[in-house]
Amino acid sequence: MPFKCGVCGQVHDNVAMDVAFGMPDPFFRLGRRERDRRGQVSTDLCQFVDAEDRERFFVRCVLLVPVPEASDSFAWGFWAEVSEKDFDTIVDTWDDAEPSKTPIHAAIANPIPVLEGVLGLEVDLLTQGAEDRPHLFIRDKNHPLAQQQSRGITVHAVVEILKKLESSGEIKVTE
Repeated sequence: MPFKCGVCGQVHDNVAMDVAFGMPDPFFRLGRRERDRRGQVSTDLCQFVDAEDRERFFVRCVLLVPVPEASDSFAWGFWAEVSEKDFDTIVDTWDDAEPSKTPIHAAIANPIPVLEGVLGLEVDLLTQGAEDRPHLFIRDKNHPLAQQQSRGITVHAVVEILKKLESSGEIKVTE
């Protein structure tokens, strides 16, 4: 859907409204052979034993940033690290129809090259029921990403984020 930008006046066609990471960064950094040996990853869950022989647990989640002029949200498809106990709870209740009411403490497990201090950022994770991935809410309300999450961003800001991600060479943006 095309959007006329209120900042630059241009019409932006086919703006991608999400960026997703295929796996948690600590798991990705192991390399393919070590990943195969040390753990497993699906589209939603990951667990592995790290180099210090610690078992680690991750859940794929969504952090929504409102884009009011698009009547939509920009979605960061982050992985979040959780405790083994919380991981087991999430797996056991994955198909429950009702969203959770109690937040789970987690930490974002993906860096983003356009914003410092995201890797390891503490978040609250709320499951959304059987149909949607869990949602993340940043605990530090002063963090720039928390400000975006609470106040929203413009379509122009989304386009700028996508351009920066593309030019970083670390992430391929597709429409």
